[in-house]
Amino acid sequence: MSREGRDDGPGESPSGPEVVKLIEKLLEDERANKASAQSRGLAVISTSGTLATLLLAFAALATRSRSTFALHPDSKIPLVLAPVLFVVASVLGLIINTHLRRTVGLNYPELHKILTEKAWNAPTVKVIRLLAEDQAKILDDAHNLNAVRAKLLTWAIGVEIAGIACAAWAVISIVVHG
Repeated sequence: MSREGRDDGPGESPSGPEVVKLIEKLLEDERANKASAQSRGLAVISTSGTLATLLLAFAALATRSRSTFALHPDSKIPLVLAPVLFVVASVLGLIINTHLRRTVGLNYPELHKILTEKAWNAPTVKVIRLLAEDQAKILDDAHNLNAVRAKLLTWAIGVEIAGIACAAWAVISIVVHG
């Protein structure tokens, strides 16, 4: 039986280092998910801006064709609503790219504890466990923030689709009643 009270079979080593590797891999995955959500949020901003610009250009062209161009009442609501929805989608995209809140970091008081002479000479497994506990907290926080980003991204894309639908509604209304 070992000092820690566990029964290591012949040739077996502690599982702590393997747990640390798993946590590190999961943290890497969460960082990749964050980067992916942020790049998609930027895409929402770009496409919303482009679509709003195209909508305004179309409206300018439509009003230029006649000196007394008047919008049909059926096209006014979607023409106002579409740019508003594009702005909302862009704001959601910006929120996705901000720091929603400070991610839990390494527990510095614990780090200082393991730098004492007593801890420095302690068995490796104790230090690995302290570090793994902090990494697990960081992982939990990153996962929760990425879940929020994913929900915001879903909303941003949905709002952008609604803006596209309003723009299409306005175009159809202008063409039909034009």
